[in-house]
Amino acid sequence: MADCKSISKPTTAKPDTTPEASIAFSDPYFYRHLVGSLQYFTIMRPDLSFAVNRICQHMHDPQNQHFTMLK
Repeated sequence: MADCKSISKPTTAKPDTTPEASIAFSDPYFYRHLVGSLQYFTIMRPDLSFAVNRICQHMHDPQNQHFTMLK
């Protein structure tokens, strides 16, 4: 992620609709761990709460598109 570029909004309005995006994520524990870390981070950065809430809604069954949103 060293070559990442910043964006004006922390989340996208339209999710990815490709068939590969709707495949279940291979490591749901890792997804939940990262989301939990972001939840803790929102204490200091409340402006990210909406984006973190969106990815928290998929903790029960994360898919590849949700992990892309998380990244």
